[in-house]
Amino acid sequence: PAAAETPPPVAPLRLEAEGAQLRALGWPDGGAGGELTGEIEIAGEVRADSPRPLLVLHLQACDDRRCLPAIALEIPVD
Repeated sequence: PAAAETPPPVAPLRLEAEGAQLRALGWPDGGAGGELTGEIEIAGEVRADSPRPLLVLHLQACDDRRCLPAIALEIPVD
């Protein structure tokens, strides 16, 4: 019999700052690196270190059959 295929690993959810510092991040249940579904809210404080700070949210969307390629969303900080 053929060996069961191992699903590829899912990229962990993470939030990084470029030109800023992140503090007191509040993740929903499942947290950073966890599996989350639907709409989520990540709360925290951002302290800018540069004139154009940027948040980068790394994520990968999956359903019960497949995963899309991991992406990085760049979010400007006002």
